[in-house]
Amino acid sequence: MKANQVRDMPVEDLKISLKDNFESLENLRFRHAIGQLENYKSLSNTKKDIARINTILREKELNINQNVRKVVKKEAKSTVKKVTKRKTKKTEETETPAVSE
Repeated sequence: MKANQVRDMPVEDLKISLKDNFESLENLRFRHAIGQLENYKSLSNTKKDIARINTILREKELNINQNVRKVVKKEAKSTVKKVTKRKTKKTEETETPAVSE
């Protein structure tokens, strides 16, 4: 699960997802102990998902990143506008037709 996907989820869904991930981690640990786990990477991926969800729950609790994301989006939009203006100016300068006499 990507961080952006997790940030877009409501708190209730995050708590449900966290509970599901803890259950799946327990199941994976049990299967690993008895030697039936084929994909060992799933253990670390599940742990990372749990950590990601906990982090984002804490961010939402403290209202961190809400204002920062808005500022970053505005800056990104203004940067894109500046870049497109530069590109159009350069193309206009290079595409000036030659004057024939």
